[in-house]
Order: sequence, then structure tokens, then C-alpha cells
Amino acid sequence: MRILVTRPGSRAGQTEQRLRAMGHDVVRAPVLTIVPSGEPMPHGVFDAIILTSPGALLAFPEPPVHLPVLAVGDRTAEDARRAGFLHVMSAAGDRLDLADMARETLAPERRLLMAVGRERKEDLADLLRHAGHDPVIWVCYHADAVDALPPGAARALADGRIDCALHYSPRSAGVFMALAEQAGVREAVGAIAHVAISDDAAAVLRDAGVGRIVTARHPDEDGVMAALEELEAAR
Repeated sequence: MRILVTRPGSRAGQTEQRLRAMGHDVVRAPVLTIVPSGEPMPHGVFDAIILTSPGALLAFPEPPVHLPVLAVGDRTAEDARRAGFLHVMSAAGDRLDLADMARETLAPERRLLMAVGRERKEDLADLLRHAGHDPVIWVCYHADAVDALPPGAARALADGRIDCALHYSPRSAGVFMALAEQAGVREAVGAIAHVAISDDAAAVLRDAGVGRIVTARHPDEDGVMAALEELEAAR
């Protein structure tokens, strides 16, 4: 199949490599750009860092590599290790799993640095408080929508040369649909299959009128790839 990959940056490259190893062709169409917010890191002593996305790693001026990192998923954990952090744990799931891991692995009443993006689920801090901790929110990056779909991706959609699009967040799914409308390829997008990383991302696509959606059973890259294999087997 020919797959449209909408995720930004180096993560798109990793996904492309994996898809090509599975025998797929790939067209990249990143719809978001990750930009550090410029907000300084909060002062004080922290007992651990909470990471919900690798985008936060761009914001650390000098990563406090000695602090434990609790990452939402395996890919974010892998990127944290690449950035030099020495003690990294993965919740291998979503924000609920992340809060559970904080409860189970950290001593009570730890002060946690939540390095997050501007667009995020608002309830993680509450979940961490309910787990007995003191989260300090640092909005350290934001994901800006690009101005337009790449011309090559728009042409491939218009010509019917895309079989499936992969979506890695509710926001990127919504931006993609808006850009498709802007490019005049909304009908073509409705004719292809879509794989969503989560129920929330799938809901955005469904609300936009997309019909053929497969949702990953696990909200990570492995889950997306497994959903794509299910889709291919059903063709």
C-alpha cells in the first residue's frame, strides 16, 4: 500500500523506515511543526519528570539526565534515552497508565515536572495529584499547524495514489482534515482508509465525515502498525 504519514520531524522518518521494511510506499505530509515555547523551566528541586511526548525534549536547555523520567510510551522513552536521560520508565500506554505508573513506582508526595505541550489533555495533573504527587506544569513546546499540505502529497491524494493515512493525535487529525479541505482533496481523503492512534483521534476523523477508520488497540506506534496490518489483511 501507499501510506500517507502525517506526523512531524524525526518521528516521521522512523515511521517511514518501519513502513518501508513492511513493504509499503510512503508519502510524508507532516501537518504540525514542534516549536519550543521559550517558557523557562520552573525553579526548584524535582523528584522526576513526566513526559507525554518527545516534543518536550527539545525544550530542555541542559537535560537533568540524573532525574527519573516517566514516559507515556515506549517511543517517547526511547527518545528520552537518546537525549541522555539515564533512568527512564515507560508506561506503554496513555495518560491513565502514566498516572498509575507514578502511583506504583514513586514514593508518595513527589514533586514532578510535567513537561507538556500547549495542546494537551488537561486532566493529567489531576490524575497525578490523585496519585499522591505534586505536579508542576511546564508548557515547554507547542505544535503549530503548517500552512498547507505538501504539494506532492496533495497531488498524490488528488490522483488516487494514496491508500491509507496514519494519524498520531486528535489535533493532527483535525489539522489534516482542514488542510485537505483547503487543498481541494477532501473527497479524495474520504475515499481512503485511515488508521488512528486512539479513540480520540478516530472521533475527530469521524466527526469530519471520514468513514473507513481503524483504531489502534494500543495507543502507540506498535498499535498503529498492528492496525495497519489488520487493514491490509481485510483488503
